[in-house]
Amino acid sequence: MNSYKIAFLNSKGGVGKSTLCILSALGLSQTRFNGRIKLIDTDSQKSSVSILNDINSKIELDYIPFNHASPNLGVSLLDQKLKAFTREEEIILIDTMAHPPRQLVNCIMQCNAILIPCNLSEIEIRATIEFVKTLDGLKKVRGGGSPHLVIMPNKVPANQLHIDQLTSALSDVDVIIGPTISDIAILKNDLVNVRSKIAKLPQKFKNQYLGFRDFIYKALVKKEIDRLIQDQEAEDSNSENVIPISKNI
Repeated sequence: MNSYKIAFLNSKGGVGKSTLCILSALGLSQTRFNGRIKLIDTDSQKSSVSILNDINSKIELDYIPFNHASPNLGVSLLDQKLKAFTREEEIILIDTMAHPPRQLVNCIMQCNAILIPCNLSEIEIRATIEFVKTLDGLKKVRGGGSPHLVIMPNKVPANQLHIDQLTSALSDVDVIIGPTISDIAILKNDLVNVRSKIAKLPQKFKNQYLGFRDFIYKALVKKEIDRLIQDQEAEDSNSENVIPISKNI
């Protein structure tokens, strides 16, 4: 792996793309990964870059402005960065805007993984299901096994950790259900001080953050998920494609 690329994408706003992108960058910086960690912010609010600028970290930051009326320039710049050759190992995280233009979505399809944060409300689930099906269609046109499409149930109340509605609706789609996130939402209001805050969290909050970090690093970047899928396909090529990863890793 010279470069592993993860995009945070959803057709809706307010689902936690920027928060999870920032937490991923900070979490990866705490792992044994010795390469470069880059975050590219394409949202006009620049929240990811602005917050990480205030944190003393080794995360490399970049901002590519996107104009909905004329997105081709931003797509061209992002495409160049994603295709750039590097000898050093790196992880690139891409934070995207709400209602991303189709040109941006098409460009993002060259990533290794696309994380789709989703609230488990009825409206959010329906919108996410349709969006994931669109991405799955683009993936089939490209051919091959990437990008992995990963739904991250986010901002989920503690008494609503089930994902049955998602798994049943997406049983015929090549998608992965990541670990459900509820208590980790407590971190979003103070991301600048997140490192010191994590150390002081009650154990249940800390466990959820560490579980999310390990999913990003071990399941995706270290490709445990690829080995799991290969093993499952070898065992039964006709089994359903939705894999609740949190139960397997």
